[in-house]
Amino acid sequence: MRALDDELALYGPGDPGELPDADNPLAQLGARLLSDVSTAPAPPTLLGRLDPEGATVLFGEGGVGKGIMAASWICGLVAGGHRVLLIDYEGHPCEWSRRIHSLGGNPITENVLYVAPAGPDWHGTRGPLWRQADELRELATDFGATYVVVDSAVPACGGTDPLKPEGAAQYTMGLERIGRPSLTLAHVTKASDGRMPFGSAFWHNLSRLTWSLARDGETLVLANRKANNYANLGRHAVTFTWHDGILGEVSDRPYSVVLADRIAELLADGPMTLDELTSELGANGEDINRDSAKRKLNRDKERFTQAGGKWGLAE
Repeated sequence: MRALDDELALYGPGDPGELPDADNPLAQLGARLLSDVSTAPAPPTLLGRLDPEGATVLFGEGGVGKGIMAASWICGLVAGGHRVLLIDYEGHPCEWSRRIHSLGGNPITENVLYVAPAGPDWHGTRGPLWRQADELRELATDFGATYVVVDSAVPACGGTDPLKPEGAAQYTMGLERIGRPSLTLAHVTKASDGRMPFGSAFWHNLSRLTWSLARDGETLVLANRKANNYANLGRHAVTFTWHDGILGEVSDRPYSVVLADRIAELLADGPMTLDELTSELGANGEDINRDSAKRKLNRDKERFTQAGGKWGLAE
């Protein structure tokens, strides 16, 4: 798991349970002069992955590892001083408990409040997240939660079609009502389509940060698809380590480093043309196209050299 940056701090709106001055119409409606709004630079991302003030979405095919990735981020958030409200519309408490406990133990799980708003123990309002937002906000306030994680977007929409703009818009407004920065897990509608959550511009545009998690051959790749207020956060090769069936560590490193290593392994046996190299990568189960390999070879001149139409390792 990535180490937290030293400057990691708690960011987000004030306690939404605080009542404004009843005699002040401006305060009642939350209005203020734009000149009173901070012009300071955007605060750093949390863990280098999450928007510190708004909505982040992590999406990918079912079973690719989104929940494991989210569990590792929850551990990182708690280690940095956050308390997390985990809203599970899929109803898998033991799965979340096992993952988070195996990565961080009781010091982490004691700072994560679990709730299943579609389950039998929920006695509040039934329906989609936006109808439950006031009760979820109250839970977050009572627990002192500074971050919210939702699993996952489709059941959280409570029967509303998530592919239609109404679903994405109402879901976003529900998160605004809860009033904490958030991570939502979501899916894709087509295999290997990692451009947008559900392939929807509405989910993509209404989120502040989006990440896709997908297989590239034998490599699991976490790719930043959108980042408001920040430069693109890049692509990362993710590794899940298991010990006797128990999740041990979650780690990542820049994807470009992984691709360079794979190319270097092939060129260690001798120079190859670009087409030969791309063919070998494909034969090894790596979904690397010719342009990607060419860009990596051209950019990493300290490691690779070209002569006579073939690429080899630089001495």
